[in-house]
Amino acid sequence: MYTGNLNDLISSDHRAISAMMNAPFVASALATILILSALPAGAATVYSSRSDWEAAVTGVTTDPFANAIAAGASIVLDSGITSNQVGNTIRPNSNRVVLPASQFDAEIGNAFGIVTSIQWVFPEPVMAFGANFNVFPDSTGISGNFDGTGNQVFTLPSDVITTNFFGIVGETAFSSVTFSAIDGDLGIGIQIDDAAFAAQAASPVPIPAAVWLLGSGLLGLYRSNRSGRAAKAAMRA
Repeated sequence: MYTGNLNDLISSDHRAISAMMNAPFVASALATILILSALPAGAATVYSSRSDWEAAVTGVTTDPFANAIAAGASIVLDSGITSNQVGNTIRPNSNRVVLPASQFDAEIGNAFGIVTSIQWVFPEPVMAFGANFNVFPDSTGISGNFDGTGNQVFTLPSDVITTNFFGIVGETAFSSVTFSAIDGDLGIGIQIDDAAFAAQAASPVPIPAAVWLLGSGLLGLYRSNRSGRAAKAAMRA
C-alpha cells in the first residue's frame, strides 16, 4: 500500500502526462493519423459475383455483343473497347464477335514460337472491369496495372462448360487489360459474355470514426495542456 504523500503522487502523475502530451508528441501522433488516413484501402479487389461487383462501382457500361464483328488483328467492339491481337502472329478466326452465341471469341497461347495475347484497350481509363468467361484450360491470366505500380496478373476461372464471372476493381484507373497464357499452353480458347467496365468505383472507404476520435482527443489534450501552461505562466508573472 502506498504510504507517501498523496499530493506528491498526483503531482508526479500530472508531470508525466504533461510531458507525454508535449507539442512534439502530439504533432507526431497527429501526423501519423493523417498519413494513415491517406493510405489506400488495399490492393485491387477481385469479385466472383457480378452483383457484388456492380454494387462496388458506378456508371457501368456493358457490351452484350449483340452484333457480329469479323475477326481481325484489331477490332472495335460496340462498347468502344479496342481489341488487339498482340504477339508475333495474327491467328485467323480469332478476335471476333460471333452470333447467335453473342459472345467475344478468341484463341491465345504459345505454339512453336508463335505467341498471341488479346489486349483490350478501353475508350477511357476505368476503375473496374468484369465479364462472364468460358476459358479452357486453366492457365489463362488477365493482367493490367490495377494499382498504379505495374502489371498484376490474376488467373481467370476455368470451366469449358460453365460460365464464370470475374471482376476487378482497381486501386487506380487503368487503361487496358490483357488476356494471355501464363503457363506456356499451346492454345487456349476464350469466350467472353456481357463484358462491363466502370469509370468510377463506389464511394471511397471512409476513415474509421475511431481514427477521428483519437485525433480529436489528442488535439483536445494538447490544447488543454497549452492552456494550463499559459495560465501558470500568467500566475508566475
